[in-house]
Amino acid sequence: MFNIRPMSQELIAYCLQEVQILIEKWMVYNKRMSVETYAKLDAETRKRIVLSHSSGYNGKGRHMALSGM
Repeated sequence: MFNIRPMSQELIAYCLQEVQILIEKWMVYNKRMSVETYAKLDAETRKRIVLSHSSGYNGKGRHMALSGM
């Protein structure tokens, strides 16, 4: 549905709401994170960005869940 153009007003409204909620959640979680936890999150994010550009990337499944954070 995200490849259909023009995008429906309903889909645009949904995406806008999701972004607004994510920003609010990030602000709450960011205040609660220790420096160490933030560093772990940052390192994992960077690893996943590199992984997402690899030829064998599979972004779906249980292996994508964070553990040990």
